[in-house]
Amino acid sequence: MTEWTESAQRLHGHSRAQMLGEPYTKLLATDNAGEDEVNPEQVLRLAKSHGQWETRGWRLRDDGSRFWAHTVLTALRNEAGELQGLSSITRDMTAAKSLEDVMNDLNRELEKRVAERTQQLVAANKDLDVFSHMVSHDLRAPLRHIASFVSLLQEQMGESSDSLALQYLNSIAKASKRMSIMIEGLLEYARLGRVAIEAQPVPLAPLLDGVIAHLKQENPHRSIEWVVEEDLPVVRGDAMLLAEVFSNMLNNSVKYTRTREHARIEIGWKVNPVGGRTFFIHDNGVGFDLEKAHNLFVMFQRQHHSMDFEGNGTGLALSQRIIERHAGRIWAETAPGEGCTFYFTLPFEGLEHELDFPKSSLAELAI
Repeated sequence: MTEWTESAQRLHGHSRAQMLGEPYTKLLATDNAGEDEVNPEQVLRLAKSHGQWETRGWRLRDDGSRFWAHTVLTALRNEAGELQGLSSITRDMTAAKSLEDVMNDLNRELEKRVAERTQQLVAANKDLDVFSHMVSHDLRAPLRHIASFVSLLQEQMGESSDSLALQYLNSIAKASKRMSIMIEGLLEYARLGRVAIEAQPVPLAPLLDGVIAHLKQENPHRSIEWVVEEDLPVVRGDAMLLAEVFSNMLNNSVKYTRTREHARIEIGWKVNPVGGRTFFIHDNGVGFDLEKAHNLFVMFQRQHHSMDFEGNGTGLALSQRIIERHAGRIWAETAPGEGCTFYFTLPFEGLEHELDFPKSSLAELAI
């Protein structure tokens, strides 16, 4: 070493007299270095051949303390390209090294927790599968037996004068049917959480035509004005599941406009500024109090009494799960007596002009 600056003395602790004339490799001696340090002779060779070389490792100060060093060695050559020497610039990176070690420890701990949580979720999903299997087999069979024996009793009693007994039988039949529908809803809700989404371009115009045609057949005596915006876009998703969403939403609109002499149901869309498309379904039905509807998308929760409007409270919950599986969201705007508007977002398929789907195929699919 031919030069030893004051800054080098402050960093390493060695005096100028101690270091002048000493081999540079003394600063990179293996007894000063960590496990990841390269051979000192190799560092010098690489700096000479490449013109510059960086090395990192632990260094010992004169007082025995150590610091994490980042050293840049640069070859110094004259105009003829002859090597005149090497310059060495070293920075104390101990704080950064400590922070890196802390971050690595945190990352390892996070990975460990994620792995443990994943195992817990896998176990929970297995429990759900067991529960779903039990519900689909062990609970539905007794319900079928109850319904069958009630039906046999009703036939046997015929036109019995015991009106109270007939009333009891009717109540049992209705209760077992309702429970069967609720079980089917639970199974469908669980299935939607695991089913694979068959993503493909889905033109919404023919899909909606099929859903609306089916609802018209089910309500032949209703006066309903259907207003469907033209040029409905093509979205990306599972056609069967999206048909179920529109069927659930439009069926709700038909149901809750029953008290209107002239029902009006509008379907439209707009560009979502953050990506995708936002769709809306608006009706002039009875609406509900949104401030009290905290459980709007919860299974079996309804905003109207079953004596006023039929239903089991599964449609919105199932629709929300389908929309979320398509990376979208759903929400409502409404007030009592002022109708209701449901909004939901879906991914956009930007290939409308290249697609040519037969209209009948999706119409039949929606039904």
